Amino acid sequence: MPDMKPDGTVFGTDGDDVIDDTYVDTDGDMIDSGDAIIPGHAPNDDLVVAGDGNDVVYAGEGDDTIYGGPGDDTINGGDGNDIIYGDKDLGGTETVRESFEWDKLPDPDDGGKIDEGDRILNVTQNTGSVNVSFEKTYASSYKIDHDYTDVNQNIGGIDGGSETVDSTSGFQSDLSDTSYGKASYKMGFDKPVDDVHFRVNDIDGSGKVIIKAYDASGNAVPVSFTYGDGLKAVGSDGVETKYQNSYGDEDSSKFSTLVNIAGPVSKITIEHSEGYYNSAVTITDVYFDVPGEAAVDGAGDDVLFGDNGDDEIYGGAGNDTLDGGDGNDEMYGGDGDDRIIGGAGNDIAYGGDGNDIMDDVEGESDDNPGEDSYYGGSGDDEIWTGWGDDYIEGGIGNDTLGGEDGDDEMYGGEGDDTLRGGSGNDMMFGGDGNDRFSDGNGDDVAYGGDGEDVFYAGRGNDTLYGGMDSDTFFGGNGGDEIYGGDGPDTDGDGVGDETDTLDLTGGGWKDGEFKITYTSADREDGFVTYSDGSTLTFEEIENIMPCFTPGTTIATPRGEMLVEDLREGDRIITRDNGIQEIRWIGHKKMAGADLVKNPHLKPVLIKAGSLGAGLPERDMLVSPNHRVLVANDKTQLYFEEREVLASAKHLVGAQGIHRIDVMATTYIHFMFDQHEVVLSNGSWTESFQPGDHSLKGIGNSQRQEIFELFPELRDREGLENYTSARKSLKKHEARLLAE
Repeated sequence: MPDMKPDGTVFGTDGDDVIDDTYVDTDGDMIDSGDAIIPGHAPNDDLVVAGDGNDVVYAGEGDDTIYGGPGDDTINGGDGNDIIYGDKDLGGTETVRESFEWDKLPDPDDGGKIDEGDRILNVTQNTGSVNVSFEKTYASSYKIDHDYTDVNQNIGGIDGGSETVDSTSGFQSDLSDTSYGKASYKMGFDKPVDDVHFRVNDIDGSGKVIIKAYDASGNAVPVSFTYGDGLKAVGSDGVETKYQNSYGDEDSSKFSTLVNIAGPVSKITIEHSEGYYNSAVTITDVYFDVPGEAAVDGAGDDVLFGDNGDDEIYGGAGNDTLDGGDGNDEMYGGDGDDRIIGGAGNDIAYGGDGNDIMDDVEGESDDNPGEDSYYGGSGDDEIWTGWGDDYIEGGIGNDTLGGEDGDDEMYGGEGDDTLRGGSGNDMMFGGDGNDRFSDGNGDDVAYGGDGEDVFYAGRGNDTLYGGMDSDTFFGGNGGDEIYGGDGPDTDGDGVGDETDTLDLTGGGWKDGEFKITYTSADREDGFVTYSDGSTLTFEEIENIMPCFTPGTTIATPRGEMLVEDLREGDRIITRDNGIQEIRWIGHKKMAGADLVKNPHLKPVLIKAGSLGAGLPERDMLVSPNHRVLVANDKTQLYFEEREVLASAKHLVGAQGIHRIDVMATTYIHFMFDQHEVVLSNGSWTESFQPGDHSLKGIGNSQRQEIFELFPELRDREGLENYTSARKSLKKHEARLLAE
């Protein structure tokens, strides 16, 4: 047998290897052999290259570096600060200069070449070796523009390597249509980069730019500024206009700063603000070095364990499982649908592309108290962080984020995201898309951003901002502040064209235990005073009302009649009180434009038989807040009530119950001396029940008609005495019936 000469690297074969402290490669190398052949390595610091095949590696003690290579590998780093690559083999080490270029982003409208003025928001660009993301994280007003620009800029001093720096490729942050505006942006790199170069131009008026950089562990990285004589430093983090109300061009050096960050850099934040005088700044393409990784990609569904120590784990391609174990770990899922478990310690995890699941524990184990930072990347990710003050970014896709315990900070990013605050005082930002917020316990702050967002207010003194579009707020308690937001004016009437809804039934307070006081002429601002003396304040909030639509039949002693044919004085069969006369009928016409501006008012279709026992007998179209009677085994089990009332909108999603689009509709509501349950299309549903929200929604003339018939309803006591015929379910309760 020839003499073997160990070289310090444990190589596997092309087969399915088990590499542990008993494995000997062809050179005689072994794990934990105490050789320390490679310079800088301690005796048990192993370099393992498993190669092809479905390998199993146990690295044991020491600070190990392990390359799984192609195949479905299982790797356990053991003790020490390990670096684990699931799908890489040993390769070259060359540093490459790359660039993030604004003009290479796709047109947001048609996917073609981007045009001057196209909006840039939540984008990702592959620069060759790195996926670079850019997103807006905050804007003080919807009037702030963040667009592509091809204006000629100052590019002096930017190191483009072998590339020619393009002076007409840029991003513009424009606060000109606001007063004292502010916008924040973030650029992220899915692997660390060095020697970052770019310029920020046109920092004039009363503009200020603050730029901060962070490594993969979240530690601050120094940022260097070289600026013109029209600017002055803001501490060590930025620059601002030296002389207020001075202006220049984008290619002027006077109001320009060169930004250089030595690195390693994983995240850059940019904050642009203005004082009394308007400001718009432009940012050039961003250039950086990508250090050689000493590795080339393979593929496979790998299982990688960091175990003890501060580990780095790279999943690569495939559906991988990464478990950091104890220590402050860095984990990169890469492509594929990955499962990432942080374990104990302050961990950083990047899901990458794919629908990833990220948590700090496996299964039902107790959560760990570390302060973790999780980044979902592209895909529909599910992220839970457990104890500690954690940071979460969902990225692109429809993500689910759960802060659980601790004072957490969460960003949904692009897509229809679900953000759950849990315990602690959390900060939540929905970003673009129709997001859902559940703030749980603690004094939470939530920003909906763009889209039709839904908020479920929990305990604590919460502050909720709906942002753009029509948002819905459920619940609320004393100490909460709810701001519906003032959406864009699309029809030129000077008023934001969006409608926000506050539903107080989810807060655990019964009718009569709170009072609504309006403080604005349009009755959209005000406060709620609860029986315990606490208050909730709200701004820019509107209401909706319950009713039938034409075509619904109502049971009478003379047979079924169409609801649109009923008149005051007609006699109706009721479930509780026999034959009762209608005291009042109202109509609310909803044109197509009304439904487009207020999509939450679109009717709900209840298909024949969808309520059980063949009911309703025919399809029935009702307003979203119209309540239907439900009586089955679930009502007794969950609510200890034989019969309950549930709003149609809360049953959407159950078999045969859908919210639908219509060109127009009319909502019809009729009222008796008391709240009644009547037969409509063969099923039992409610009559009109007056309340603060429903009375506001029907209009002034119809409201006055009701007050003439029922003068006692002008007062709180009268409204309180007009009680519901059955227990009325909150949304989360009705969902139990829809499952």
